[in-house]
Amino acid sequence: MKKILIIVCVLLFAVYAWGASTTAPFGQAIQNKYKKGGVTILHIEWAGESSPQQATRPDDVEFQTMDVNGRIIGCKTNPSATSSGNFDTTAGEVYVVPTDNYDIGIMDNSGIFIFGDTNATSGETLSSDGALANRDTANTEFVWMVKDFSSGETEPPVLLPNHGPLKIFVQNAGATNEGVIEIYYLEE
Repeated sequence: MKKILIIVCVLLFAVYAWGASTTAPFGQAIQNKYKKGGVTILHIEWAGESSPQQATRPDDVEFQTMDVNGRIIGCKTNPSATSSGNFDTTAGEVYVVPTDNYDIGIMDNSGIFIFGDTNATSGETLSSDGALANRDTANTEFVWMVKDFSSGETEPPVLLPNHGPLKIFVQNAGATNEGVIEIYYLEE
């Protein structure tokens, strides 16, 4: 019985490891979570890198987040060059703020870009219609996941649940540029 249990554990690990390595991320990301009041914040510092595996998309950063189990209510972006040495600089990279009008896409666990971006799919170019498109190179910006009631909308916002990791795409930011993304959500 012990041998069967060990074999099953080894097979499960092999399947998990194979599935986790099917999508190679681009760039680097450091993530942590904290709570502020009743809201959980996933804080992500990201950085692009110029490396051989990224030769076809040198200005892109792509990675998967920690699990986000709850209803996403907003996203804050900050173009920052202050990672305090957190990123790998073995190739001599010097990190700077992203190129102006860089784009961010956030895909939920069902493959939907949750802040708009109607034309993009995994690995494609983000379009300019998403709420996180054309991020400013000098300012912190925040996008709520709610409707704009000033335009006459009367329906209450619907915050759809997410259970699992999100996939983050940063495009047109520059090869060795960095920034911060904070995802605000109500944990379930």
